[in-house]
Order: sequence, then structure tokens, then C-alpha cells
Amino acid sequence: MKKIAYAIIFLLMVSGVFAIEQNLTDIKVQTDFPDLYVVNLRYDPYPAEPGSYTTVWLKLENKGDRDAPDVTFTLTPKYPFSLDASEKAEKNIGFLGSHQSIVINYKVRVDKGAIEGDSYLDYTYTVHKDQNLQTGSVPLHIQTMDAILSLTKVASEPAKIAPGDESTVSITIKNTADTSMKYVDVKLQLLTYATTAAGISTIELPFTPVGSGVEQTLYQLYPNEEKTFIFNLVANPTATPQPYKIPISINYYDNLGKNYSRTELVGLIVGQAPSLNVYVDSTDITDGQNNGKATIKFVNQGVGDIKFLRAKLKPSSQYTILSSDQVYIGKIDSDDYQTTDFKILVGGDASDVKKLDFDLEIEYYDQNNQKYTDEVKLSQPIFTASQVGQSSGSGFGTIIIVVVIMLALFLLYIRWEKKRKHKEE
Repeated sequence: MKKIAYAIIFLLMVSGVFAIEQNLTDIKVQTDFPDLYVVNLRYDPYPAEPGSYTTVWLKLENKGDRDAPDVTFTLTPKYPFSLDASEKAEKNIGFLGSHQSIVINYKVRVDKGAIEGDSYLDYTYTVHKDQNLQTGSVPLHIQTMDAILSLTKVASEPAKIAPGDESTVSITIKNTADTSMKYVDVKLQLLTYATTAAGISTIELPFTPVGSGVEQTLYQLYPNEEKTFIFNLVANPTATPQPYKIPISINYYDNLGKNYSRTELVGLIVGQAPSLNVYVDSTDITDGQNNGKATIKFVNQGVGDIKFLRAKLKPSSQYTILSSDQVYIGKIDSDDYQTTDFKILVGGDASDVKKLDFDLEIEYYDQNNQKYTDEVKLSQPIFTASQVGQSSGSGFGTIIIVVVIMLALFLLYIRWEKKRKHKEE
């Protein structure tokens, strides 16, 4: 019974406390003086961004039971906040009645070096001239709107990667934001994907990492700091000489933990300077014949094709060019060749010329459409007729010899035929 009685007494006490609290809540507190409250309604843009402006709207409310006869409000910003000279810090509100409010605004500058997070905007006010100065502050949240890492430079050494050769690829990234970035991850995407009618196909770019992977991570990158990521790549031996686009994924976090991710495209060129060998293939000019042709041979000894090949034979005091001095040869595949002929007339007595000098201007393009121009100097000895196995009347003498041989064969045939008929008789 005692336990029941104690329980009843406890419940009565608790209910009494609630009743007292309810009564106190319903009682209106009387304040026999002005009571000014300052509320930060909003600021735009939100969050405030380093190096820019934000407009702040403040609500001034007199919650007291007496009027405020002469309110003066002054914004007293400290770093990282400031006001331009055109923005008045002090605002004379004047009369503010009991339980009345007014909204004022300021255009506030945020320093470019402001640290991300909450900073406080200070103010002072008086409700009449004789009252002591009251102080306070409101928080403003500062954050860089776009935490950006810029891809500032991509370089490969050598600039052109020959098939089968190794190249060092350097990727430089700069933190252009006003805050540090963490867990900066850079990855070369050597496997790409394409959507076709048959579905999604995988495309493997002709590069292989050497000595390191295709992904590197940096713990922290400070504002305005640069970092160079180095990758060693080998171009596959079967890689076609041409430019290749390699996607690079960049992933990072700001100091508030917000994640950023984007993809950039960089170009690498597979190829090497063409190796074109030019020489005199043959000539039918001898010391006994002062006109004929010189055959020039162009051999592509490089790994890539040569395109749009043109050649021009320069004038010479040794000879006159009888044909066109310019020829268009066109394309020469790797490990292939083309020839062209120039007809010339040797000046003076051909027997006095011991060798012919040919000066050629050549122009061509590689597979990456890079233009090349060269000047080639060639020489060809002039042989005597006996050295090339010819008699002085080479053409006519050869004909006589052939006719004599044919006549001898014909006579032998007639003789053989007569003997055969004689035996048959």
C-alpha cells in the first residue's frame, strides 16, 4: 500500500510541474525598454565565393515593449570581409516601433584569399544616441563554387613516338581554386568503348605502360600549386603512324569532402621522320653519245608511307634538260620505291664529261601530313663505249652481226635439206 501511495504522490508532483511550466509559458514577459534583435535573412550568392561579392539581407526587429526612437546600425566587417568605398557602413534607421522590424542590405566583398568555411560578419547598433554601443555578428559560409584543377600541359619526349619505341608522357595539373584539393587521381584510359550496331565494342589504344601503371594519385594539391604526373609508354610495334586521342580521367575532392570528376582528351603522335633514299638508278649516256635519259630512284626506307612526292631537277652548265624539269611521283609505301626519268642533252663534246652532277629539290609529306623539303646532290660517272660493252657503231654493228648469223644459219639449213633429199632418192 505504501508503494501505491508513493506512486500517486509522485504523479501528482509531476503533473504539478507541467502545470507550472504551462502557466509560465502563457505569461507574457513585459520589457520596459526597446529590445533590438538582428537576424541574417539570407545572402546571395550562397555560399559566398572568395574573390567576389555577396549581398547580405539583415532583419532588425524591436522585440521590446517600448519604441526605439533613433536606431543607428553600422556594419564593421573584418577580414575576409570588406565594403567598397561606395557602400556606406552606417545606416540611420531612425524610429523603430515596438514589435516592428525593418530589412536592410549590404554588398559585401569577400577577399580572394578567404579560407573556406564559416566566417563572421560583425556589426554594431544603438537604439538612441545616449545608449551604449551594442555589438554582434552573423555567420557567412564561404566556399569556392567550382573547385577546378586545370590540365595545363601535356608533353611527350620524343614528341613523335616511333612504333616499338618508348616515350615519357608528362601531364601537368594546376590547382586554380582557392582551396586545397585532396586525393587527386589521374588515370590514362588506354581502353575505350564505342557503341556500334552490334553493341558496345572495346577499343585498345596501341600503347603499353612500362615501369608504372596507368594511374597515379596525389594526396594533396595546394592552391596555385602544379604537379606533373609522368607515365612511361611504349608504342606497339604494329601501331599505325597517326595522332591518337587518349582520354584522361581526373578525380579529386575539395577540403569539404565534395567529389569532382571529369575527363580530358590529350593527343599523342605515333610516327617518325621519313627515311627517303635518292640515287641515280641508271643512265644511257656515254662519252660517245651526248643525249639520253637519267633514271632517278626514290626508296622509302622508313616505317611510314610517304605522300605527295615531287621532284625538280635544277639547271646545270653540264647539260640541257630536254624533258620537264619537274615530276610528280605521288605516294611511296613503306619499303617500296618509285623511279622517274629526266631527258638531258650534254653540252659540248660528251667525251670531255667524266661525270654528271644532278641537283634535285624534293618535297613530300609523311602520314601525319607534316611537310618535308630536301636538296639532294647526286653524281653519275660517264663510261666509255667499251666499258659498257658497246662498239663505236653500237646500234648498226649489232644489226650486221645479227644478219650475218641469221644468213649463216639459213645456208646451213639449205645444205642440210639437200643432203636429206639426196639420201631419200
